[in-house]
This record gives sequence, structure tokens and C-alpha cells, in this order.
Amino acid sequence: MDLHVEIVVTDGSQPIGRGIGPVLEARDVMAVLAGDTSAPADLREKSLQLAARVIEYDPAVRGGTGYERARHLLDSGAAMSSMQKIIEAQGRAATTPSPGPLKAEVLAHADGVVASVDCLRIAQLARLAGAPLDRGAGIDVLKRIGDRVEAGEPLYRIYSAGESHFNFAVEAAEQSNGFSLASAGIPSRALE
Repeated sequence: MDLHVEIVVTDGSQPIGRGIGPVLEARDVMAVLAGDTSAPADLREKSLQLAARVIEYDPAVRGGTGYERARHLLDSGAAMSSMQKIIEAQGRAATTPSPGPLKAEVLAHADGVVASVDCLRIAQLARLAGAPLDRGAGIDVLKRIGDRVEAGEPLYRIYSAGESHFNFAVEAAEQSNGFSLASAGIPSRALE
């Protein structure tokens, strides 16, 4: 079997983008494609890096120019145009899906700097909320590693449509929210 395989090593120390769960992830992707200034910068960058690698599989593309081509396709609106064609071909939904109607904010228990995020725990909480079967369920991450937070400030939001799933996720987050805070006296750059 003649199979060419490449790997791309990326940072897995925290979620990419803000949303975990189908609707929340789709929101982030569409914001990147639309060039929305509030789109997650880390998702945009990872998307460009991966697209560049795929583009550079074309023998006509010189090595190292895939990134610029990917950025041009994104910034020109061509990537969004292609996504819209895919959506139309698959049968556009009559309504735009939204996050689940049940919502809770998970708050910081103390002042500090976000030192780490347990991605496995955040994914578990999203599943407890009902994702991916409940498309509107999931986690909307509000704080990133290095961000300063005050006690009572929201770290993330839990969304769900099902009351039992919602309650399980909220109770589990109260036991272990997946965020570790360091003393606010530590400069955020020291935590990177």
C-alpha cells in the first residue's frame, strides 16, 4: 500500500475556538468563514495551517505558499461561498439552530489567572449536557489560559435542551469545573 501520511502537531492544552457541541462549534466555524472580528483567532489559525497542508499536496503549488493561498481563499469570501454551496446541496435547514434553552454559567471561585484547562473534563461536561445528540447542548468557553479572572466571573456556559442532562452537567461542573487558577500575582506570560 503506497500511502503518504503527514501529521500536524497542534496545541491541545485548551479547546480550540469557544464552542464544544454541534451548534456552538458550527457558530465558531461560520464566524471564521464570515471573517467576523469576534471569531476565535485560534480556530482561524489552526484552520489556515491545516488548509495550507492540504493545498500543498497539489504538485503545482510551491512548498510554503499554501498558507497564503488558504488565507486568500478565506479572506476573499471564497471559502464561505464554497461552504454555502455545500449547505445548499445538503438541504439548508429552515431555521438556524441555536444553543439549548437551558443555560448556566460556571463561575471562578477565586481571583487568579487561568493556568490550565482540562480538555477531557470540559468534553465530559459537554456530553453530560447532551452533546452531540442534543445539537444545542454543549459548553461555550469564555476564558482562556493566561486570562485574569475575578471570583464570580464566568469561565464558561453550559447549554442543554434536556433538564436531566442539564442538571447532571451543572452538578458535575460544581464538583470539578476543569479550570485551574494560579495566583493573580503571576504574570500571564509565565503560564504559557
